Amino acid sequence: MRSRIQKLIDLINSLSNSEKEVFATACETSIGNLRQIAYGHGFCSPAKAQAISKASQYSVTPHDIRPDLYPNPT
Repeated sequence: MRSRIQKLIDLINSLSNSEKEVFATACETSIGNLRQIAYGHGFCSPAKAQAISKASQYSVTPHDIRPDLYPNPT
């Protein structure tokens, strides 16, 4: 199991049900899959990490989601 992605958890929890569906659609996945990724249970491809980052307006970065693939942007 991977680590939790708190920024993604916080973002998902801040959205209304309809906003969650819009966000999941923008990420090209389901809200269930996003929750799995956020809580460290689901796999996230590099392309999905980029889609989540873009849909979150970069409040969640690819590094937050896949630190093994994306170096810390310092």
